[in-house]
Amino acid sequence: MDLSLIDTSLRVSHFITVSKEWDTARLSLLVGSVHSQLILATPIPNNSIPDSVCWGLSGNGHFSTKTATWVTHELDLVHPRVWDYNWIWKLDIMPKLKIFLWQICHVSLPIRGTLVQRGINVDSHCPFCQSEIEDTNHLFLGCNISQDCWRLVASHN
Repeated sequence: MDLSLIDTSLRVSHFITVSKEWDTARLSLLVGSVHSQLILATPIPNNSIPDSVCWGLSGNGHFSTKTATWVTHELDLVHPRVWDYNWIWKLDIMPKLKIFLWQICHVSLPIRGTLVQRGINVDSHCPFCQSEIEDTNHLFLGCNISQDCWRLVASHN
């Protein structure tokens, strides 16, 4: 179908008669019988509220990246899961540290093991000990060499 032939000025209201019924003749000129039947099965509201654009997935009708992200990840918007780490946002620390903690809790730091899982071609082994895959637990808790590095950094501050 040549999309340049589609009249983009058409609105649903162009296919509703003055008596608030579907204009079946006009619909049949634009769409086939299968789609026409689906449209005709849609009830026409009897109120005089004008149409508007709204985001149906938020309480106030406004688009938010939060609800879009939830939909993308197929999360339940009606019964959202309580996140165990909300306390992070209440800490009296610099915002970049809050984000760092959030990344640790979500296992989203761009460390080697995570990068490999995301399809990036890097060596997944810990650059300190070279014996295990570098993941969050190993880097911050399991690797003795990285622990020594963290102690060294902390002693200089």
